[in-house]
Order: sequence, then C-alpha cells, then structure tokens
Amino acid sequence: MKFLVAGHEAGKQALQLASAGQEDGEVVRVFALGENVRCLIRVPAPLTTLTTVAFAKKGSGVKVTQQDDLKQYSNVIVRGILHTRAITQGAPRVEEVNKTTSPFKMVDAGRADVAVSSGMDGLAALRTLNMDSIEALEPVLNTQPLYHDVHVSKKDIVPVIDAVLKPLEDSGELADLRNQMAEQYLATLG
Repeated sequence: MKFLVAGHEAGKQALQLASAGQEDGEVVRVFALGENVRCLIRVPAPLTTLTTVAFAKKGSGVKVTQQDDLKQYSNVIVRGILHTRAITQGAPRVEEVNKTTSPFKMVDAGRADVAVSSGMDGLAALRTLNMDSIEALEPVLNTQPLYHDVHVSKKDIVPVIDAVLKPLEDSGELADLRNQMAEQYLATLG
C-alpha cells in the first residue's frame, strides 16, 4: 500500500493522485476531506491532531488566547494552509507568504506581531532557523483530528487500519508514539 503523506506533495496534487486511485490514499487529512471527496473513505480512528498556534516574539506583550485576539495584531501565515487562513479570517491585517520559515523571520524582524502556524510546523521552523526569540503562545487556538483517507478501490483495508489504530488511541499508546516521533523529528532539525 502506498499512502501520500501531507507535506511531501503539494496538497492539491496529493489529493488529485489519491482521488484518481494513483495512490492508495492519504494520511493526516482533516475530517471534511472524507465528507467532500466521495472516492476517498475515511478510516474512523484519527491518526493524529492538528493544532493551530499563535507564535510571537518573547517579551513583546502579545497576548492571544482566542481567535478574536488575532484581530488586534498584524498576522502572517503561509499561503495555502487552510486552517491558518480560517482562524485569521476577519483579522484586518493578515499577510500570506510562501515559505514555512518566513512568518517567524517576519515576527523576529518586527514586520508582524504574530505568526500563525500548526504547532509542529512552527516548532520545526524555529528549530530550522535556530531561533529562540519566538515562543508559542498558550493556549492552542484550535485542535482538530487528522485521519487516513483510503481510495475506494482499497476500501477493504479500512476496517483493518481502524482495528489497529482504535486500541492504540484508546490506550494512549498512539499519543506516546506521536510525541516520540515529534521529538525525534525536531531533533533532526537542530
């Protein structure tokens, strides 16, 4: 079986390949994908979660505890990342950039107040840049589960994957594995 992993292909391209059956499916996609793309079937048990986090310069006094707080700041997001676009909707000052490291460089340089990113992408960007002047603000602004989506031609594998993931999720072992993998990944960047 061959699944596309988000980030390894452009999101639209990955969706096209999986939808056409050229790949067996995709991993780490939001719930709505399974609702809107009829040729993909969602595995019921979530694989991981996506957190949307605000990042700001340490000591800046920026305080973001909910989505509406973003309206009072200049925000920067990566173009094409839907969860960050959704959470900054209605904020009057939002700039979109192309690279995942650019929002953090802009905040560090004082060209924006807040970088909005997924928690993992943000931490990875900061580690890649070797930047300790920016911090993740708490609380997380949004959390949503991410799922495997399988092409209909491989629908028989859905209950098998679910039967493996569900007990791992229920026992907490999947969360432990996610945390371990995240730590290992971040360690490779710095």
